[in-house]
Amino acid sequence: MDPMRAFIVTRRPIGAARPGFLILATALICASLGCSSMPRQQLTTRVASVPQAIFHEVTPAFTLDETAGLSVPLDIEVDPTGRLIVLDAEGPDLHVFDVAGNALDRWPVSGTSDLPFFRPQSLGISGLSLLLLDPSERVILRFDLRGQFRGVALDLDDASLVDRIGFFEPAGFAVDKSGQLFISDRDGHRLLVFDPAGRFVMTFGGFGAGAGQLRRPTALATDEAGLVYVADTGNGRIQLFDGFGAFVRIVDLPAPPGAAARIPSAVRPFGDGTLLVADDGGVTAAIRPDGETLFEGVTGVVNEMAVHPAGRAFLLQRDLARIVAVDPEGF
Repeated sequence: MDPMRAFIVTRRPIGAARPGFLILATALICASLGCSSMPRQQLTTRVASVPQAIFHEVTPAFTLDETAGLSVPLDIEVDPTGRLIVLDAEGPDLHVFDVAGNALDRWPVSGTSDLPFFRPQSLGISGLSLLLLDPSERVILRFDLRGQFRGVALDLDDASLVDRIGFFEPAGFAVDKSGQLFISDRDGHRLLVFDPAGRFVMTFGGFGAGAGQLRRPTALATDEAGLVYVADTGNGRIQLFDGFGAFVRIVDLPAPPGAAARIPSAVRPFGDGTLLVADDGGVTAAIRPDGETLFEGVTGVVNEMAVHPAGRAFLLQRDLARIVAVDPEGF
């Protein structure tokens, strides 16, 4: 049986939820992942109204918050060794955990003599390197997997680059398996592509609502096949492109009748082509490539996501200063 289908078999109807509350409704495949021995806690979010959807009552495997040493978590990734890397604004620091949530290490992040106030907001992984973006300084610095500074990966204020593509504010970035770097230019309604050495390659997108056109793109993700997933926020959808900027398909985020358009806040693909998508209304959904919604529910706003190869999902909520680990154990 398809593991995702197994979740649907165990779903509870909306009416089974307690009045005024719904429980975190996000779960992913983790058949190969053992049960965590860490204590669990139920996660609830008060909501005024809920669109028609399939809701699950889920008990998170665990939560990483101030008790795990986090203060202001900003971004999250899984490195090639399977460790969870968390960027925290306090410090700033990089926190390292295993998939069970055990703290392994903590590295202070420092810039260079030219960037004494380096304050990264986004984290990416390229091979054996960690890439940190500071949008205010308009620079991406490279660190190794021990947290040691290894140089400037990309300077967006480089005069020759600005002459070529103009000034822009980076909204998000992602790295594909070849090391290509994709940066979203929200106000320019486009994506910019750089090679692994930081050389500009091309732009794609452009303002509009048609296939391959973008309106205020923000969050980005890539997969093993080299596809790029774009949170096309102004159009209320996810768009997929290949690594050369060619349009692949649109994944719509349908809203209930009379409801406002849904604005994606985070997106993450996993193994079988299914997308985990969060929107700014606090709803998280899993959507198959054919557009079928597998599950959908109120989680509170999720700003960033990571998925471990074993299947455990990690949902980062900045306003609550925590990361929630989710697997099927609570069903």
